[in-house]
Amino acid sequence: MTQQTEVTGTEPKDAMQIRLRAGEWLVALKTSETWSSEDQKNLDQWLAQSPENLLAFWRLEASWDRSRRLSAIRHPGGLRLESARGENWFAVLRNAVAVILLIIVGVGTIGVLRLQLFGGPNTHSYSTGIGGHEVLKLADGSTVELTTSTAIRVAISPDRHVWLDQGEAYFQVVHDAAHPFVLEVQGQRITDLGTKFSVRRSGDQVDVIVADGKIRLESNAEQPQYAAVFLTAGQAAIASARSVAVQKRSVKQIEDELAWRRDVLVFDETPLRKVAEEFNRYNATKLIVADEDTANMDVGGTFPTAGVDSFIRVAKHVLNLRAEKRGDQVILSR
Repeated sequence: MTQQTEVTGTEPKDAMQIRLRAGEWLVALKTSETWSSEDQKNLDQWLAQSPENLLAFWRLEASWDRSRRLSAIRHPGGLRLESARGENWFAVLRNAVAVILLIIVGVGTIGVLRLQLFGGPNTHSYSTGIGGHEVLKLADGSTVELTTSTAIRVAISPDRHVWLDQGEAYFQVVHDAAHPFVLEVQGQRITDLGTKFSVRRSGDQVDVIVADGKIRLESNAEQPQYAAVFLTAGQAAIASARSVAVQKRSVKQIEDELAWRRDVLVFDETPLRKVAEEFNRYNATKLIVADEDTANMDVGGTFPTAGVDSFIRVAKHVLNLRAEKRGDQVILSR
């Protein structure tokens, strides 16, 4: 599903309040040196409350990211952001966001200017619902494949820039050394060096798998906690705000992990806990594992992503589990 939004005219009071709250969250996220998983959980809950919350945050974050790419920013007194240090640097960033918020709230008839502040007409949003699967063909010839409950923003002109705000996507990038393809996700930045790769955002963790070519993975924090790493075909990485771990993947493992591109899920001695998590991403019916012993059972097989009912039958008749339905949940136990 493609979404394009133009902001024009005077905004309702509620919309102004949403944008103010989005600005507060953004300042906290971008300037806090003690941002925790609990902070991220609270932000994710606020974003999930309504599409308006998510859209307001996306737009303000796009403006923030654009400002970081400028070589210098001046406030009315002439202070250059690039010369600021320590607390002064954070103060300038806070002031920059405050100026944007004042423009949003204080002026009701500058829709064109506001659209430019939030990324311009060449930035578009795309998303899928539960069980969704879409392939986007970008203007530069690259493709992005979105799986269930995924949201991205794309800016192809003048920069090739993508933000993965939720979910998982597979990228096949047309390499252009003069115009790098940059993906930002959960505090991490991935730069294409001619490749095919997948990225999954899960809480405060980012999982990357390279199927072909090469990428550079680095933190986009002002004070990175780890050095940039280069990943080539057959490598995967798990990155968080503080660390990155690189792992080797066989061709079979990569095919299995990317089987969602064929609308199937492949499990090979996979704990039932993980199997339930994967089915829950794709289905409205949620699997709940009742106890630790059951959760650690190994499961193997290939199932349609939408085949939760088929798996429940396997759980009952092959794994000899009980499956008790409670509303939109199915409780699995021995």
